[in-house]
Amino acid sequence: MMSMTLNAAEQQSDSLVIHFDFTIIDPSTGHNGNHKSPVSQPNVAFDEASRTVIFTTPCPGATLQVVNGLGVAVYTEELYETMTEVELPETLVGEYELQILRGNFCFYATIEL
Repeated sequence: MMSMTLNAAEQQSDSLVIHFDFTIIDPSTGHNGNHKSPVSQPNVAFDEASRTVIFTTPCPGATLQVVNGLGVAVYTEELYETMTEVELPETLVGEYELQILRGNFCFYATIEL
């Protein structure tokens, strides 16, 4: 698994801008010759008070996952073109990994709920 670091979160108004690390899910598959430009990091913020993931640019066709410390996805949401927010369930409490799966890339960051 290949990974690259772009990590840190910075405060912006009432939400935190999330800077993701990313990894190539299966390096053996390559890019299938379809990508002409580098993959761009999703532009996402997290509002801790409302438990809302905010997409400042759309991520159509991607999947948002919340993964617990055992590596199990405890929440999954398919993202579509007009989706700008996802409110996470109140039943999730503690530290989780927020993942956005887009093609062969997994963008991930740690969040506290």
